[in-house]
Amino acid sequence: MRIAVCDGDEDLHKSLADIIHRWAAEKKASVSIYPFRSAEAFAEGWRSQRFDCLFLDAGMKSTNGTALAEHIRKTDKTLLLIFVADDSRYAESGYAADALYYLVKPPLAEKLCPALDKAYHLLQTRQNISLIAANAEGFLKLPVNRIHYIAMHSHHAEIITENAQYSLRVSAAELMARLPDCFFRCHRSYIVNLMKADCVRPGSVTLPGGAELPLSRSRAKNAADAFLRLHGEMRRHERAE
Repeated sequence: MRIAVCDGDEDLHKSLADIIHRWAAEKKASVSIYPFRSAEAFAEGWRSQRFDCLFLDAGMKSTNGTALAEHIRKTDKTLLLIFVADDSRYAESGYAADALYYLVKPPLAEKLCPALDKAYHLLQTRQNISLIAANAEGFLKLPVNRIHYIAMHSHHAEIITENAQYSLRVSAAELMARLPDCFFRCHRSYIVNLMKADCVRPGSVTLPGGAELPLSRSRAKNAADAFLRLHGEMRRHERAE
């Protein structure tokens, strides 16, 4: 579980890290904590890194946490946000950004651990997402990590994997709400799994085998940012090994 903490308070970083590590030891969960001291520092790091959960100070100086949350939600609907603030004045803005929890400082273990439990459960659920799709043989459960891309035809989806095609009667909006954040709507008629993509360039997304999907000009920057977040993290792991 990759947890980012964005707060200008050094004491808060230390107390959060202590509680998170104790929670992880009890749950036997693997966690990595990434500290950021400002919204600007997080926004820069977030361009090239993927996080599962963000603890965010709602009232930071300069760019505050609520403005950062609005910026994040423009391209990332699945990052789990947990707001931490001096008081409850930012609660409405926090939940408008689909915050998982809102905690008032200092975040005590009895309040923080339930938030971590909920975040961990949601992440575990996402990793096991499947769709019920159909082919010539009938209906089957299709793990989403096998999907390369999806072509939309009105309310009918054609799902393409490495060596098969499936169909599903569903709208693009319904699909995007169910799919993890590695799926990106690159065009009104296509949804691509960026974890399968070889290249994102102006006008197109290239997949293994040479398949190319159209990339709308208005979505190009967001597609590139999402691709870099996902694959930038993979490159770091490869160098570490």
